[in-house]
Amino acid sequence: MIKRLALLLCALVWVVTLGAYAGPRPTPPSSPNYSQPNPLVADDANQRYLCIALLNTTEGSQFGLDVIREAAKLGTNASMVTVRWDVVYKTPTSVANWSQYDNQIQLSKELGLKVFIRIHLARCCNRHVGYWSDSETAKDQKGNPFPEMFSMAHEPSVQKALSFVKEVSERYAYLQREGNIICVAATTTPTQEAGYHYEGNTNAGGFGGTSYLSMFDYAPSMITGYREWLTQKYKDIKTINATWRSDYISINDIQPVTTDYPHTENTRWSDWYVYRHTVLKNFLDGVSRTVKSVDNSYKVVNDFGSVHDGLSMRRGTLAFKDLARSTDGTKINDSQYYSHYFSADVLRSNMGEGKWIMNEAFHEPNLSTYGLQVMLNQHFERGCKLVNIVAANLDDVNFYAQGIKSFVANWLNKPLTKIVPAQQMVVKLSELVRTGGYFHPGYNSRWDEKKASGPVDVKLIEDLLGEPENNQPPVVKNPLQNYNLVSGFDASYVIPQDAFQDPDGTIEFYEVSSLPTGLYLDKFTIKGNTTVLGTFEVKVKATDMYDASTTTTFKLTVMPQKTTRLDLYKAGDFQTRSLIRTLKNNDTLNVSEYNFPINFFAIPDASARAVVMKLSGAINKTQTETTAPYGLYGDNDGTTLKVGNYEMVLEAYNSTIIAGATGIGKVSFNLVVIDKRINKAPVVVTPLGEQLATVGKEFIYTIPTAAFEDKDGKIDRIEIKGLPSGLKADGWKISGTPTLAANSTITVEVFDNENASVKTQFVLKITVINQKPTVTKTIPDQAAVLQQSYEYTLPTDLFKDADGTIVSITAKNTPNGVTLNAGKLTGKPTTAGVYQIVIRGTDNGASWVETSFRLTVKETSANLPPVVAEAIAKQSTMIGQNFSFTIPTKAFKDPEGGAITVEALNLPAGLSNNKGVIFGTPMVGGEYKVTARGYDPQGAFVDTPFLLTIRLANGNIPPTVVAAIEDQTITLGEPYTFTVPVSTFYEPDGFLSGIVVRGLPAGLTYVGGKISGTPTVAGSFTIMVRAIDSQGAAVEAYFNLKVIDTSPPSVVFSLYKAGGSSSRRFVQTLRDQDKMALSQIPSFINIFAEANVPIDRIQFTMTGPIDVTFTDVTSPYAVFDDNGGFGSIGGIYTLSAKALKSGQVVAESKIQFEITNGGGGGSFGGEEVLWAPYPNPFRDSFKMTVPLDYEPATTSFSLLNLSGQRIPLNDVLWEGQRATIGINSGGLDRGLYLLQVHHPEYPNRILKVLKGE
Repeated sequence: MIKRLALLLCALVWVVTLGAYAGPRPTPPSSPNYSQPNPLVADDANQRYLCIALLNTTEGSQFGLDVIREAAKLGTNASMVTVRWDVVYKTPTSVANWSQYDNQIQLSKELGLKVFIRIHLARCCNRHVGYWSDSETAKDQKGNPFPEMFSMAHEPSVQKALSFVKEVSERYAYLQREGNIICVAATTTPTQEAGYHYEGNTNAGGFGGTSYLSMFDYAPSMITGYREWLTQKYKDIKTINATWRSDYISINDIQPVTTDYPHTENTRWSDWYVYRHTVLKNFLDGVSRTVKSVDNSYKVVNDFGSVHDGLSMRRGTLAFKDLARSTDGTKINDSQYYSHYFSADVLRSNMGEGKWIMNEAFHEPNLSTYGLQVMLNQHFERGCKLVNIVAANLDDVNFYAQGIKSFVANWLNKPLTKIVPAQQMVVKLSELVRTGGYFHPGYNSRWDEKKASGPVDVKLIEDLLGEPENNQPPVVKNPLQNYNLVSGFDASYVIPQDAFQDPDGTIEFYEVSSLPTGLYLDKFTIKGNTTVLGTFEVKVKATDMYDASTTTTFKLTVMPQKTTRLDLYKAGDFQTRSLIRTLKNNDTLNVSEYNFPINFFAIPDASARAVVMKLSGAINKTQTETTAPYGLYGDNDGTTLKVGNYEMVLEAYNSTIIAGATGIGKVSFNLVVIDKRINKAPVVVTPLGEQLATVGKEFIYTIPTAAFEDKDGKIDRIEIKGLPSGLKADGWKISGTPTLAANSTITVEVFDNENASVKTQFVLKITVINQKPTVTKTIPDQAAVLQQSYEYTLPTDLFKDADGTIVSITAKNTPNGVTLNAGKLTGKPTTAGVYQIVIRGTDNGASWVETSFRLTVKETSANLPPVVAEAIAKQSTMIGQNFSFTIPTKAFKDPEGGAITVEALNLPAGLSNNKGVIFGTPMVGGEYKVTARGYDPQGAFVDTPFLLTIRLANGNIPPTVVAAIEDQTITLGEPYTFTVPVSTFYEPDGFLSGIVVRGLPAGLTYVGGKISGTPTVAGSFTIMVRAIDSQGAAVEAYFNLKVIDTSPPSVVFSLYKAGGSSSRRFVQTLRDQDKMALSQIPSFINIFAEANVPIDRIQFTMTGPIDVTFTDVTSPYAVFDDNGGFGSIGGIYTLSAKALKSGQVVAESKIQFEITNGGGGGSFGGEEVLWAPYPNPFRDSFKMTVPLDYEPATTSFSLLNLSGQRIPLNDVLWEGQRATIGINSGGLDRGLYLLQVHHPEYPNRILKVLKGE
């Protein structure tokens, strides 16, 4: 609530003025006979009242009378008289002084004004002495007392206050019977409001010190009552701890929470609020009962500061509907800055038939007379029975004059009528208490959307007090249509009004999830643009006014853009224009080259029907073309280039309707236009051909000058490099006698007169006389059956002769019956055996070369396995991209000629094999040796390897593990050295920049490639060795390091993250009396045991939150077998193990350990709980502890606002498992956000956080 004006805050200094006197209770004016009640004057239930309100912060018998007179003259029809307890009775022994209030009430009656009596029960200026002690006064959350207020949990003080309420009611009962009293209210705070105060002060009593926002009441009686209330609700401390997620030992240890408590999702916060509400309700019900016990016709109202603003949670007035059950209405005090329609809608919607709503106006700074009239009109228009205008003097009355006259003209004689709401919405007490008011849950903005239609029924569900919700959730009426969008174009997907239907209300708002980055929801339209390609299943959730919801999905496909080319033309019509060149991004154009008009033409995809061209820079031009060719200046026009920087944006559409939905491609070109002569380098116009030379023979070759051209100068010189031994260059001429046979690549570079150059190359082949032919292919081994036909055709290119031709091919060592004829071996072998057949190729110079293969002649047709016919080429792909490769069956051959089937083995993660087709999306980069296996029809097979390279997105190939690191066994307390073998890893495209070792037991370190030291703890340790390449990619290898204890037989326990042999990870050695926090261990664990003597089984018994008995007969020995485990649950466990050998117990051990819900044995405080952001609400940062499974390196965070916009959070500092998350709050509005926690192995975790001031 906006603080009261200085007028009201002057209650801090009470002014005692004219004629204050004490004496016996005077006879009321007109001397009514209390024993003979006056006839009851019926109130006009539909009359409206504008009430001049006297706070009576100034004391004196004549004070306020001039204000009442002047206000009555102007037309007010009621007055509010504040009757102060501390003025009537300044001390317990004082004689009552009623003169100030009797005079004001009597004058009001004489002037025809009805009276609103406010009984003010706070006692200022140390006048509480004798009424309640310092220990009985109300205390703020810092423990500072506020003596002006009594604690409503202190029953003796409450009874004293109610006694005064009854005394006031009895004194003025005659006016009630006459029909002159409108209503009665009682207030308790220094600001004359009912409820709890919202400010503390560093100075006891609230005067002169520094004020600060605070919650009340923390008096001893309040705390004791709270503990009794908790006992009645929960019965025992165990139930409280389970509900609150706390670890109190006794109920007497519990202290109420303060506003600093991170209360977002904790019942502990709402319990404190409900108890404060209960105490306040008991007091207000007591006021109502007391007043009505004097005369049941009295109207009693609750006079609150507010029930919906940011301070109402501190006041304890959010559940005002329940607080008003025994009263006749509720009044609040709006500031000029509040929405008075909203205030009236909230009050009216929850007061029930026949109950009043009221409001109040102050002479605030910056409040104009027009603003006052607007305020009064809005109050009365939306159903207020009465509106106070607070005045302390005639200046205030003069300020109100126009407003009073407006009331008389517009509302005085207009009876109250029933307000019919045009819209509905629901608010929940639990949300108001959780977030502190109507703003953060979005209730204010929801009302803003509805108010245009007229009054809004704002139904308050007091769920924390047991009020039920009667609501049917929304349903999906019509499926959502799928939506296609081209990357980079603006989306506009409207959720149809008939997509959802609420059977008993309306849809309040929509939420969407799983949108690609860049898209967001604006009310009911998905907007924005994205460059993330793919098909996304988008979830759309519709929520009704009770916050019930339903969800449906549609498919959003983001398609790649079609490419558009940009060509530069010499301007002209279709007959005269000519292409200069195709432009690229960041191209440079020189005006000295283009001293004529030019035009830009877009060349889009064939599906384009329109192109929008936007040129900005020294020349600005936008052109929309719907027919080809698509020119910036149309088909025939152009412009002369100007020096400067330009951007050309081309947008292609598949329709003549220019909209995001029809876009197919968008591309930008940055161009620089300069005015500078640029020397053009020479160019090669004719490639240099291959040249031949012979060892020992003179060679001369002159490079033709016509092979080069310089368009803007002349060729000035030439450089020739790479000449073999025996040759030299002299200008353009190469000459000499080569001495060695070789194939040399000669580089020729020519320079123009400005030293620009161009390079080209040619091959110089130097051979000896009649070079020997070479074998180009391998003949696979063959098989034949005795006396059965055999045939094999030699490859036509089996031999190659670099300086001539192959003139004959012969075979020797063939079996009898088989001959070579015209390159084909044929015949029926007559003798079984294995023959190494030699094939010779002879060139035209009589030089020859041989190759051979094995021919097996079998006596029977017994199966021969297939053989490898040719190597499989190296394959490559990118991580995260779809990959498919079919292993060629021709890579294998069956000697018997049978059909070959293939499969692939040793595939990396993400790839699968189906009948020789490798497919999938690789997940891990590296270079892998994949095994291809070929089967013959009888199932015999042969293997051949090939390399599969999987690159990262940056082109890097990560290192791979090519050799396992052998497990190590060492002795506790003895020196140990182990050199980590670098040969474990293979880096295919760079070098290894470092090796990191993690998981070493205490006493061992890794330095300079060696693990060394003296282990100080026994157990089994999983050691991670990470190799990092020169571009930062890494791979891990693991080995087990067992540290054995040669001391007497014993059993050692180790805590592991549960899983199979490849996925479980060592956490720590488990010792007696160990204490571990849930935040510091994995969520699924197993306990392994090892003995330091030979054993063949271990018997386990564990008791605690989980009871288990198990005998493991195979190593490794674990409580839940090798691959099992149990969910981490807080509590104390007792674990015993007996190690047996041949039925005899050879070692045993028993320990007790504890898993705590809080910090426990970790490095953080006990108040930290998993998945609980704090502080919450936050300002610039908050902290959160995550389970051990969530490694910091792979865990990230983002915020999602209620419009669906994602905000990455990159400022994260880790301490163990606790993340401190910094927020760039400059552009972050106050309100509710969804915190998303991302980890590649788990679904996204979503938590609610609140951005405060």
